[in-house]
Amino acid sequence: MNNRKLIKIKDLAPKQRRQIFFLSALYGAMCLISIGMLIYYRAIGDPYKRTANCVNTALAVWLPFVAERLLKHRFSFVQHLVYAFIMLTSCVIGSVFYVFEIWAPYDKLAHGTSGYLIMIFILGIFVYFVKDFDKINAPVSIMMIFAFSLGTACAWEVIEFLFDWLLGQNGQGYVSEEILQKIAEQGYSGIRANFEKLKYVGVLDTDTDMAVHTLGSLIFSIHYLIHRLSRRNLLMGTIIKDAYATEMNTAAIQTGCSENGTDSRCRAAESNETEAQKHDRHTTKQ
Repeated sequence: MNNRKLIKIKDLAPKQRRQIFFLSALYGAMCLISIGMLIYYRAIGDPYKRTANCVNTALAVWLPFVAERLLKHRFSFVQHLVYAFIMLTSCVIGSVFYVFEIWAPYDKLAHGTSGYLIMIFILGIFVYFVKDFDKINAPVSIMMIFAFSLGTACAWEVIEFLFDWLLGQNGQGYVSEEILQKIAEQGYSGIRANFEKLKYVGVLDTDTDMAVHTLGSLIFSIHYLIHRLSRRNLLMGTIIKDAYATEMNTAAIQTGCSENGTDSRCRAAESNETEAQKHDRHTTKQ
């Protein structure tokens, strides 16, 4: 794993190159939408306190590409689509466009759906770091992914808290004008006033967000366990196979490769293809 090199886009097969260009356009569109809404909100005085959410979304959409550079490993097209769906529904529609506050049920629906889908993305990370991850004892392997998923839910709420405290946003809830006036009369301002305001924000929204996220991840866990214990595909077998992202990490056969396979790109392709074949054999046994 340490010797792996990130395969350049130009060395991938045409299909994978098209997929990356599509993903770049998709992430770029969400980034531009967030920046556009940031400019709009700032122009009207940011009455809904959306500044931090717009900036965060504009940057966060690129995290998979950044992670690929650091890990020297590309995520699969499906994993990218899962991440893009979470960003679109939760960050762009939910936070940037304020739908979480406009229609309360959407907040819980987005968190619950994300709880299931984020497990697919996390599975890809564990498959990369842990050799033969899908051969580890099923309850142990799913507990690892489940715990990581709960960590992402916690991180989301912590980030919201920090934005509300340090930047005066309203991600974790609103307080009445009377309370804001009371805080001002006590002489508090800036981040101190923001912190005092948070004392009056209820915890119900945060608790239910984490609860429905946990429910979504639990449903994935049950799905995973049934697949592993029954040895039936049940779509989970396909998800696990996709987590290896073999096509995104295998260079297309180069016409300039020597017959004895001494070209470095040939060796990389051969190595990745061998790993894929091993996994295919294991999947077939299941």
